[in-house]
Amino acid sequence: MLLSIKHLFVFLINLALFEACTIPAGSQLVQNPTFQAYVFLPISWTWDSSSAPANKNFRKISASIIGSTVQQTSPDDVIKIIDTDVRSVVKDVIKNMGIALAGSNFSLTTTAKEIPEMSLITLEQLIAEISKQTSNGGGTTPSTSNTIKCTECYVLENNSVRYYAKDITKVRPENIFDSATGLVPYSQLLTFNTTNTPLYYDFYWDIFGDRIRTALQNEGVIFDSTMKAGSNT
Repeated sequence: MLLSIKHLFVFLINLALFEACTIPAGSQLVQNPTFQAYVFLPISWTWDSSSAPANKNFRKISASIIGSTVQQTSPDDVIKIIDTDVRSVVKDVIKNMGIALAGSNFSLTTTAKEIPEMSLITLEQLIAEISKQTSNGGGTTPSTSNTIKCTECYVLENNSVRYYAKDITKVRPENIFDSATGLVPYSQLLTFNTTNTPLYYDFYWDIFGDRIRTALQNEGVIFDSTMKAGSNT
């Protein structure tokens, strides 16, 4: 009964807050929304078991999200650092928006197995390598001074994973951006769940998601989609 009274009280407050606003037609009250967005992962949000061990003192603030050039060494470490970074940003967004989410929780629900191990190379490295190709009869072959150690590679541009190559040995200057034989644009779906939130209109949750996206962009994280809220029911 106490829980019901609490939710009713919050509901009445929300109605009062929105009384002076124009509520879009078809808007619905939503509790505990789910947020999803496609992201070009910064290096620190990727993992490779053969990479140098990362600092295990996970960031308490998000200021170095895009500045870090160190991969994590396990998928569990990746999940932990993404969750830590985003939670930090969400706290600032809540404070700046002045919304009441005391007792609520915002957490990453993307699982460790959903983020693949990534051998990283830069787009500049790839271009330099395929530029060394020498003519060989009717076709071309890579030069013998191959400095790229991976075959299945993820390609960085501006410290973020932007492309995937299933077989780097088949990439040629003429097909580098041909998704059939060259680089395929790659972005990672991240999903976040909320619990114990008040009832707010769906368009307000969309604003909340957009503010989180903007805050992460200010830290250098590049998005491949909007970050809209969906019903968790």
